[in-house]
Amino acid sequence: MSFLERLYAMLEGCPPNFASWASDGMGFEIYDAAALEAAVLPRYFQPIKVASFFRQLSVYHFKKTKRTTNVVRYEHSLFKRGRPDLLPGIKRRYRVRPSRSKVKPSVVVTRSELRSTFSDLVASVTSLRSELAEAKASLQAMVEAERSTTSA
Repeated sequence: MSFLERLYAMLEGCPPNFASWASDGMGFEIYDAAALEAAVLPRYFQPIKVASFFRQLSVYHFKKTKRTTNVVRYEHSLFKRGRPDLLPGIKRRYRVRPSRSKVKPSVVVTRSELRSTFSDLVASVTSLRSELAEAKASLQAMVEAERSTTSA
């Protein structure tokens, strides 16, 4: 029996002072959550706290629509009194978790690509060192030329 079928059966057999179908049949109301947890939920569900029961309702897209001091109302467009045939249309919400094993294709690099990139970087550094040496030599020549013209 699914969670929804058990919920439906619970509402059909629950003492009306704990929880019941709403008068319009479009949802259900919980009047005494503590009593529901103690006396009713264990008969229909594994030992469950009322907070976990409420979370489970959220997983199935039930909306809390009315809350007074002691009354909580839940609704779902496909959960109606007298219409258990609609239950299969209610789908559980699944959280999509990103897989840790998936690596973005743009991040995947082969060893040969790394070697090629490394070789290109080494060539660039060698070329830059050569240009720097030429620039230093040229600057040194200009400084010496300037000294010789000012000392003469």
